[in-house]
Amino acid sequence: MADEDTIESSILEEGMDFAQMITGDNTPDDTPPPEEVKPDAAEAKPAPAAEEDENPFKTDDTEKPAPAAEEEPEPDKPSSKDDWNRLRESRNRYKAEAAERDALLREKEAETTELKAKAARVAELEEKVRLFDEQEKELALARVESTIEYKETIEVPLKAIVGEVGVLVKSNGTRSTAWT
Repeated sequence: MADEDTIESSILEEGMDFAQMITGDNTPDDTPPPEEVKPDAAEAKPAPAAEEDENPFKTDDTEKPAPAAEEEPEPDKPSSKDDWNRLRESRNRYKAEAAERDALLREKEAETTELKAKAARVAELEEKVRLFDEQEKELALARVESTIEYKETIEVPLKAIVGEVGVLVKSNGTRSTAWT
C-alpha cells in the first residue's frame, strides 16, 4: 500500500515537472529560467532555402528571407539559361523520385497480392493437415495390428474367447448372429 502511494506521488511529481517544463511556469521553489539572449539582427534571419528547392515562379507577396551577400536574388520568373537549367534538373529529380516511388508501390502491391493468395490457402492447408493427421493415426494402428506380437497377445486370445462365447450361445439355445 505504501509502495503504491510512493509510485503515485512520484508519477504525479514527474507529470508536474513535465507540465512546468512545457509551459515555462515556475513555482517559487524553482530556480528562475536563464535570461533569454536576443540574437543579433543578422543571426535572427533564417537561412535561405537551397536554390533548387525554391519556386522561381512564386509571385505572392509573402516575406522572403533576405539572401546572403554572396547569393543572387531569385528572379520572379525564370529569365536566364541557369534558371531554366535549374528548373529542368529539379523536374528530372522529381520525376526520378516519382518513378522510384511508383516502382516501390507496384512491388508492395504485388507482395500484398501474393500474401493475400497465401492467406486464402491457409484454411485449405489446415484441412489437409487435419486429414493427414487422421490418416497417419490409422496407418500407425494398422502397422501395430499387423505385427506378430499383436497377433499373439491380442488376436489369438480374442478368437478363443469368441469361439467359447459361440459355444455357450449354442448350448443355451439362444440365437445370436453377433457371436457366431
